[in-house]
Amino acid sequence: GENCPMFKEKLSKLIEEKYLSISMLEENVEAPTQAYIYIARYHIHGSIALTAKWIEDDMSYSLDKFVKLLKSIDRHTDDVFNDIE
Repeated sequence: GENCPMFKEKLSKLIEEKYLSISMLEENVEAPTQAYIYIARYHIHGSIALTAKWIEDDMSYSLDKFVKLLKSIDRHTDDVFNDIE
């Protein structure tokens, strides 16, 4: 509905904050690099967009296939993070 963009924006910001804080703890760093923030934002927004599209399509794509797709994307995103370090 009309509030969807605002909801997505708030959800994205919340997820980004948590994503970065968890990642910094896991990697034992005080602050993420600019490149790390860009990649994290790309990963987060992509995941939210895919999930929103899946829901808009009445979840007609099987849950198992959808989760497999997201996991595959996650693995490739990890490779990108490792390449910039």
